Amino acid sequence: MIHGYISGVMGMGMTLNILCRMTRYWRSAAMLLCLLPALTTAAEDVQTLLTVRQDGAVLGTFSLAALEAAGAVAVAVEDDSGKSSDYIGVPIAHLLESVGVAVGKSVSGKRLAEFVIVRAVDGYRVLFSLAETDPIFRERTLLLCYRKNGGPLPSKEGPLRLVVADEKRHARWVRQVTAIELGRIEELGSR
Repeated sequence: MIHGYISGVMGMGMTLNILCRMTRYWRSAAMLLCLLPALTTAAEDVQTLLTVRQDGAVLGTFSLAALEAAGAVAVAVEDDSGKSSDYIGVPIAHLLESVGVAVGKSVSGKRLAEFVIVRAVDGYRVLFSLAETDPIFRERTLLLCYRKNGGPLPSKEGPLRLVVADEKRHARWVRQVTAIELGRIEELGSR
């Protein structure tokens, strides 16, 4: 009888031990689930939004945090609907400089044949000469914007949008920008 009682208590102790372990496991799992939104937000902060390439090679990538740290410029313009909007972004020239592309006085002679293509997620793309991106050549800068009217860009525009403030027609205002590519016009041959 004592033997049966002892084994019953031992069995109960093992059951309690297992239950305690399971409780700790579920408590840890619950805490992890509570932290998941914070971890997701941190992962989104380092998500690559923009890739800069030249001749197929990646020169640099940018997250939203990196773009915000690159130096904000604000511009007030009429948006697609004709309403006045305030955009905040980074001049394309600053992004190019940050990945090693020389701009400024060095853009002369043969370098005037260099170009920049801005690409969108849907395949839409526009072309600028490198000189057009440089503030030495034009009064208003090309801005890669990440904020509109104090908040993030609306989903149909962002997370990144190219704003060309001095253009009357917004055909080169690229929505949902994903990449900037650099190239050079090669000689077409002698005629």
